[in-house]
Amino acid sequence: MFVVELLIVLMAIWLGARLGGIGIGFAGGMGVLILTLGFWHGTRRYSVRCD
Repeated sequence: MFVVELLIVLMAIWLGARLGGIGIGFAGGMGVLILTLGFWHGTRRYSVRCD
């Protein structure tokens, strides 16, 4: 899983470097969205009990 996340970060950096200017920010935002929304499942391993 670490390797996949590292590849996504490196691809976002590469894309931002190719676009330049405001594209760096857009590529960084895209990388953050992919990492947070794409790998969000299965990370919550706790439950809250309401009495």
